Amino acid sequence: MDTISTLTVSGFAVIKEYLPKTSGVVAFSELGKVVQLPGVAAVQVLTPRLSDTSPPNTYSGNFGVGEFPLHTDLAHWFLPPRYFALRCVVGSRHVSTRLVDAEDLKADVGRRELMRALVCPRRPLRGKRPLLRLLDRRKDGNELFRWDSLFVAPATNESRVVWKSVTDCLSFIEPQEIWLENPGDTLILDNWRMLHGRSMVVVGDEQRRIERAYLGEVY
Repeated sequence: MDTISTLTVSGFAVIKEYLPKTSGVVAFSELGKVVQLPGVAAVQVLTPRLSDTSPPNTYSGNFGVGEFPLHTDLAHWFLPPRYFALRCVVGSRHVSTRLVDAEDLKADVGRRELMRALVCPRRPLRGKRPLLRLLDRRKDGNELFRWDSLFVAPATNESRVVWKSVTDCLSFIEPQEIWLENPGDTLILDNWRMLHGRSMVVVGDEQRRIERAYLGEVY
C-alpha cells in the first residue's frame, strides 16, 4: 500500500529509515508539498527542553520533559495544515509518539455534537479570538477535527459539555505508540484526523532530535 492510501485508511504512515543521510529540507520535499507557515521555519527541529528554559506559550514551556497531552497541531488556527511529518535525526527507543484516531471520538461523542461545539483560542491570534468548530466539514467533503487543551477552550455551555465528553473518551482510549528510533524513521500524520502526543522523556534520552515539516499534500 502506498503512502497516500495508508494515510487515507489509517490516518498515519510510517516510513522506516527514510533517506537518513539526506537533509530534512530535501527529504520532506520528496514526501510532499512543504508549507511555509508565517513565523514558522519550513523544517523545525524538536528537542526535549525543561519547562523553565522554554517559552510559556509552548508545550515544552508547560510540560517540560514530561508527557505531552494529545492534540492536533495549530488547532487554534482557522485552517490548520492538513499533514505534517516527523523525521528522526537522533532517535530513542524509550520516547514514543502517541496517536489517537479522531474517528473513534466521532463514533463515541457523535458527529453532530462535535460539529455544534464551538471553541476559541485561549489567547488572541492577531488580536482576535475567532469561534472555531471542533469538527468542521469542508466544502470538498473532508472533515477537520481540532483538539488542544492548552491553546483552545470551549466557547459556550453546550460546547463545554461536548468538550468534557471528548476528554472523558480520551481518558479511556489506549493510544497507539510509534517509536522513531533510527535516523530517517519518519511518521506522516493527517493533522485533520489524528491526535498525537509525546511520552515522557526519560533520563538519558535528552538528546532526542526530531525534524518536523508541515505538508499541504502528500505525494
